[in-house]
Amino acid sequence: MVSVQDPFGGLTAKTIMNYLDSCYGGREGCMQAQKGGAGRGLHQIVESSTFVVFNIQPKKQTEVIAFFDMIPQEKSNQANPTFHYFEQN
Repeated sequence: MVSVQDPFGGLTAKTIMNYLDSCYGGREGCMQAQKGGAGRGLHQIVESSTFVVFNIQPKKQTEVIAFFDMIPQEKSNQANPTFHYFEQN
């Protein structure tokens, strides 16, 4: 398991979904503006992990926790990546 925290809380459910939708929909980088990224990092985290948790306190803190299955398996035998989003006001 790996956990990363951002003390600014700028990530929202809408941003996560828009970035992942663009990456899984073959439109990587279409959302990249002058500021911020293209969502590729989020996409790589979800794809590389067994399970991802987004804990968000808007404008206060963002925490992303990625869980990894430590038993080597072939990619075809692994379940689809999953994630959960929690928001605390």
